[in-house]
Amino acid sequence: MFSEQMASIFAAQNERVWHFRYDYDFAALGIPGLKFNVRYVTGDQVDPENLTTRKGRLLRAAGQDGKEWERSTDISYVDQSGPLKNFGVRWRNSTNRSTYADSVDENRLILTYGISF
Repeated sequence: MFSEQMASIFAAQNERVWHFRYDYDFAALGIPGLKFNVRYVTGDQVDPENLTTRKGRLLRAAGQDGKEWERSTDISYVDQSGPLKNFGVRWRNSTNRSTYADSVDENRLILTYGISF
């Protein structure tokens, strides 16, 4: 699903979802292997009748729909030559806020190694 993120899948019943993504490859600036990515997803019109959380019950009592948003960024580098060729490191940061679920802030450090067959 295009809107599945680190903290939320943005798949509540009747949820309307908007997604924005921007990628930049620093090779154009002379730094091959360095990449940046940012994603922003927002959802609204979540029917509180199907929510089982405490915040969902409060939305039902107030007659309001639920909404949420999440922003995540990645910055990664893959070594292009030498003894660590194809070794990569990525830092991923995510922030999620919702009117019907707990807030989430998350950081991940991801190490990769590419093997060609």
